[in-house]
This record gives sequence, structure tokens and C-alpha cells, in this order.
Amino acid sequence: MRRLSPWLLVCGMLLAAAPALAYTIYLKDGTKIVSREKYQVDGDKAIIVLPSGTRTAYPLADIDVARTEEANQQDLGTAIVIEGGKAQDLTPSAAQRPKNDLQELIRKGGAAVQEPPPPVQTRAPVGSERRPARPAAERRAPLLDVQLANELKAYLISRGAAASDVFQGSTGRRILVVFETRAEGPVFKALAASAYALGHVRERFPDRVDALEIHCEVPEGGSGGRFTMTAEQAAALVAGRLELQHYYVEQVEF
Repeated sequence: MRRLSPWLLVCGMLLAAAPALAYTIYLKDGTKIVSREKYQVDGDKAIIVLPSGTRTAYPLADIDVARTEEANQQDLGTAIVIEGGKAQDLTPSAAQRPKNDLQELIRKGGAAVQEPPPPVQTRAPVGSERRPARPAAERRAPLLDVQLANELKAYLISRGAAASDVFQGSTGRRILVVFETRAEGPVFKALAASAYALGHVRERFPDRVDALEIHCEVPEGGSGGRFTMTAEQAAALVAGRLELQHYYVEQVEF
């Protein structure tokens, strides 16, 4: 057999060790998803393989096809390198990016967050679309104060984060607010809107509400995060004394 030259052997080893460039997918709401490869179309679904190997499905209509195609033709402009099983963003580091003013962030309902905490699991694996039954311990009681419930829901809508429903919280002076979320962006939008909403209803209905219990739920089943937001935390978020990212990391429960 012909022996390979040392140069060819070195090239082969370098190619074998080279990290793989992942494929970046953009949704129409601005959410960015990193996958191992270009999504596969299955009817009205886009099948996506995450860096961990998990297969998930998104509605094909939610994908911003033009932006996705353009982003993945720009070399490393939006590329992600998968190396050692971890995804590394090759875009400018967080330290180099301009930091969003928190007041502007909350005014926009949290949609401008650039550096979210670790990703929220947003989709059930393909084939598990059925929502699991809620345990008996989590059966929710309606909020009997209809006027308060309607005021809270209307204000959340005005902030761009409509709640799927509101319920009685774990105590008489807490309200459980449920949001349907599919990605990190809507979770931050829900938290930002809730901070303003809590202050609003406390002004409109003094001595009736102390805190909001916020549940972000994936429609197909699963949790996008649970939070208990006190009046003090809401005021700190609105005033800019508490960053939304820090609140998320410190308070999220699943």
C-alpha cells in the first residue's frame, strides 16, 4: 500500500478534529434557535435537531425563512461552533455588545433581551404533542374577584403579554397568572409586563394583592419557568434597581 505523506496525515487529523458549524434558525418573533443542521420539512412542521441531539418540531409558518437563509450564508457572522459538546457563539462577546437600558427593556415588554439565561426547553419531542393531565394537587381555583381579574388581564394585554388565564394564588392576597410560552423571549416579555401590572393593580385595588405567582407553560406540555413576584421585586424591576436577567436566574423554578 502507498504510504500517506506526513502532510496529508496532518491535514486529515486537523479535519477530523475541526469543530462543526451549526445552523442558526430565526423565528418570526425574533427568537434564534441553534441546530446541528438545516431543519427538515415534514408537512406543516419544521423538524429541528438541537446541539444535544434532541429532535423538536416547530410550526413551519413560524420560521423566518429569508432571514434564516441569509444568516447562514454569511460565514461566521451568525455561526455557532459546536466543540466538546457545547455550543459557542462566534458573534461579538457579551462584553462587546451594548447593554440594553432596563427601562427600555421593560417598556418594550422584555422583547429586547440580548443575553438571556440558559435556554428554556420550549418544545416537547416530536410525537409527544398531547398535553399531560394536571395533577389533582395543581387543580386551579378561579379568581373570585372578577373585576380585579379583568383589570389585570386587560393591563397585561396592553403591555403585549396576554395571559392565558388568571386564578387564585396560594394565599388570599396572591394571584396566579398563567402564560403560554414557546421560547425565551415570551418568558421575559411576560415577566416585564407582570412587573408593571402588579404595580398597576395595587394602585387600582389597594390592599388586595401582595404578589403574582407567574407560570409560563409550553402548550404541548411542560414548564417554561415559575416565579413568585413580590411588590418589592416588581418595583425594583420597573425602577431599574433589579435587572430582569438577574431576577430570572435567581427566582426561576421548574
